[in-house]
Amino acid sequence: MEAKGTEPTKSKDIFAVLAALDNNNAEEAAEAATKSREGDDSYSLVVGPKGSGKTSLINYFLNPNKADEPKPTAALDYVYARRAVPGSNRKAVAHIWELAATKRVKELVRVPLAPERVAQSVVIIVLDLSAPGDVLPWLVKWISLLRGVLTDILTAASKAPVEALAIEKLKDEAMTRYGPTHPDKREVTPLPIPTVILCSKFDTFRDEDGVKRKGIIQALRYVAHTYGATLQFTSLKDKALATQLRTTINSVVFHTDGKTTKEVDPVKAIYVPAGADSFEDIGLPKGSRPQDFDEGSPEKRLKTWLKIAAELYPPSPSLPDIAVDALEEEKDEAEEKFPAPAIDAMRRQKRDELRRYKEKKVQAEKKATSKKEAKE
Repeated sequence: MEAKGTEPTKSKDIFAVLAALDNNNAEEAAEAATKSREGDDSYSLVVGPKGSGKTSLINYFLNPNKADEPKPTAALDYVYARRAVPGSNRKAVAHIWELAATKRVKELVRVPLAPERVAQSVVIIVLDLSAPGDVLPWLVKWISLLRGVLTDILTAASKAPVEALAIEKLKDEAMTRYGPTHPDKREVTPLPIPTVILCSKFDTFRDEDGVKRKGIIQALRYVAHTYGATLQFTSLKDKALATQLRTTINSVVFHTDGKTTKEVDPVKAIYVPAGADSFEDIGLPKGSRPQDFDEGSPEKRLKTWLKIAAELYPPSPSLPDIAVDALEEEKDEAEEKFPAPAIDAMRRQKRDELRRYKEKKVQAEKKATSKKEAKE
């Protein structure tokens, strides 16, 4: 596998697509476009909080024998890796973007997840186990943001005749990760593209209190299972775990075989392939009531897990809001550059009032939904 530098993006087989279109067969065109992606280029977005180890993990994947001190990541850094395709002179390219910004996040994630790339995209969410109180809040923030962005991107992509069937196939494949007879199929809402949750620095977490550690693991398994993601604990200080990390990333960016057996022993490094878990196996957190999880929407259950996790490990008081609109950020930056104290104070007051109004409206809608669900 080769890495480093930049290289032009490889095109899909446009002649196969055009030939199918000439026959006025949209289904054939979509199939041709999909086939050209098999074993070919992939587009990966790596996200996670600052200091979680994103750069170190990427560098190890690219070159496990090189131990350079990672440099601070800019807003959106790009690297690539290449791998020979068996039985061909061609090399597949894995394009990898690492997102470090906490501002304009929605805009930046659309670069690697553009409509023309989304059917070949992968998301890797890196979390820091050395700060266990922040692990679940960060994961929920990223899952929520990515779901919204991917919904918009897939809607835009599906408007193109060639892409529409390929997008539908992508959504179908997200459900097939669970298998045809999985008991939880009606209760999960998988992300439409392959997703890996990498929990780094396991060496700092393995000696935590057993009860607390098990509670956080259950919460992470619940989120990963609900949204169709692979969950893996890793540490670059452990050779076996680091090697398994490379196997997992290779499997999603180059479509190679990955590990299929799960490891859920709380004493060991957790590994659960997408779709291999179940709510029954995950179980309920200690001291909770079955009715808290048997009733309500996935979002309500997720809030319950967040509450329980916060009781085990209180989160940091001020985690960044990565979902803030770019327009609001531009206003804040303009105020910093061109201050006018009286006007700026009034603007901030009005924006705060608008935010409070929106929050109350959302809460009111949730209460109405809860009452409706209770009646049903």
